[in-house]
Amino acid sequence: MKKGLFIIAALFTAGTLTAQQLPNNGFEDWHTFFASQAPDYWVGTNQMVIAGATPGIEPTTDAHSGTYAAKFSTLVLDLFGEEVLYPSVMYINSTPETDDEGCPFTGRPDSLVAWIKYLPGGQNQFLIRADLLKYNTTTQQVEEIASAGYVGTETGNSYTRISFPFTYNSSDTPDTLTLTIASSVIEPTLASTVLIVDDLLLVTNSVAEAQELDTKSVEFFPNPANDLLYVRSEKELSMIELVDLNGKIIRTVANPLPNNPLQLDELAAGTFICRVHTTDGFIHQERIIKQ
Repeated sequence: MKKGLFIIAALFTAGTLTAQQLPNNGFEDWHTFFASQAPDYWVGTNQMVIAGATPGIEPTTDAHSGTYAAKFSTLVLDLFGEEVLYPSVMYINSTPETDDEGCPFTGRPDSLVAWIKYLPGGQNQFLIRADLLKYNTTTQQVEEIASAGYVGTETGNSYTRISFPFTYNSSDTPDTLTLTIASSVIEPTLASTVLIVDDLLLVTNSVAEAQELDTKSVEFFPNPANDLLYVRSEKELSMIELVDLNGKIIRTVANPLPNNPLQLDELAAGTFICRVHTTDGFIHQERIIKQ
C-alpha cells in the first residue's frame, strides 16, 4: 500500500532584471550528493537519499535556457516494507548541505519570474514562494519585509512563464531572502507528479530588459474595485482567472474581449489574485482588493 504524505504551504500574495540575483538561479551547477545530484546553493528533500529514498530533484537537459533545469518528481521511501510518497521540496541555501535556510540579500525587487513545466498527478498544484527578511537587533526577532507566492496548476510539455509580485509591509532593507519550491502542496495523489523549473529571475521596474514582460503592458483598474474590474493588456490574452488566497480558482474567462470588464459584484469583499495568460505563453498576476 502506498501512502501520500504532503506539505501544506502558505502562499500568495511584473518586469525587468535587477542587479542582485539568486545564486544558481538557472540550475546550471550541480554536485554529487551520495548517489544523487544536488543543485549548488539549494537544499531540500534530496537529503532523504541518505535514508534510501529515491532522488526527488535531479538535473534535466530539458532546459528553458542553458544546459540544465531542475526536475522535481515524487520521492519514494521504503519504510519498513511500505512505500511512502513525499513531494520534492527545496529551498535556497548559501551554505551547502546544511539546514540553514536562505541567502544574504539586500535588494527590494518588484516580482519573481520563473519558467516552468508541470505534469501533475491528479489535481495537484506546485508552489513557489519567496520571503524577504531582516533580523531586528533590538527585538532579536526575524521580521518579514515582503513576500511573493504562487500556487499553480499550469500543465503541459511546453515551458510557461509565470510572474508574481512581492507585497511589502515594511520600508526597511532586508538582509536575507528565502525561496521554497515544492512539486505538490495539497493533492495526496503524488506518484506521477513532475515539475521542471528554470531561469528564476528577480525583477524590478527600474532597469530595462527586452525579454521581460513590462508591467505597464498589463494594467488592472480600478484597484481597489467594487463591481467591475478592467484588465488592459498590450498583448492578446487567452485567459483571465480570479484566484482566492488559498489558491482556488473561483472564476475563469477564456478568450476575453478587449476592454470587457470582469463582474465582481457576486464576490465578497476581500483580497484575491487576478491572473492573466497571454497567447504567447506569458502569465502575469496581480493582487486585487474587492471592496
